[in-house]
Amino acid sequence: MGSLKIKKSKFGTLSDGFRIHIYTVSNGRMSFSATDFGCTLTSIMLPKKNGLHTDILLGYSTLDGFIGDNACFGALIGRFANRISNGCFTMDKNTNWIKMTVAETVFTGDMTAGKKKSGIQKK
Repeated sequence: MGSLKIKKSKFGTLSDGFRIHIYTVSNGRMSFSATDFGCTLTSIMLPKKNGLHTDILLGYSTLDGFIGDNACFGALIGRFANRISNGCFTMDKNTNWIKMTVAETVFTGDMTAGKKKSGIQKK
């Protein structure tokens, strides 16, 4: 197996001028790509028996595809990944209310929150 490589490329620009990048992580045998537009996965490349690689992820090849996406292709788990009963929870002795989505329950985040700009910073 090869060494781990990370490649950063321009993926597009939002209407407000914010630049979106795509990061491809590869070990020489397989790779995946994700953007800093809400950490959206754009591809997962795996080898087939014949040695050729195939993308097994359903999604888009351009930023515009992901901007207009109502199906949330490539989305990772949201801010919370379970039900929040009655739309509230307590943290640090503070009660927090969240918009309920279905039958007085909240499932995996408010869809109006949409995708976030999340510039990646090196440490």
